[in-house]
Amino acid sequence: MYEALKGIEGIPEIYNFGVEGKYNILAIELLGKNLEILLSERKKPMEILTVLELAEQMVSVEIYNR
Repeated sequence: MYEALKGIEGIPEIYNFGVEGKYNILAIELLGKNLEILLSERKKPMEILTVLELAEQMVSVEIYNR
């Protein structure tokens, strides 16, 4: 799947993948700041709409992966 998406803007580059003991490992390109950094840089709390959009994305990913 990643091979078909390779080179498309917004799709991270895969550096390495494999199995280490009982864990599957995937090392990919960091596309930007992580959520922790973004939150620490803000001077005010996140708007509720932003929180709800993030929650929706996280739930969608969890449902898709089941």
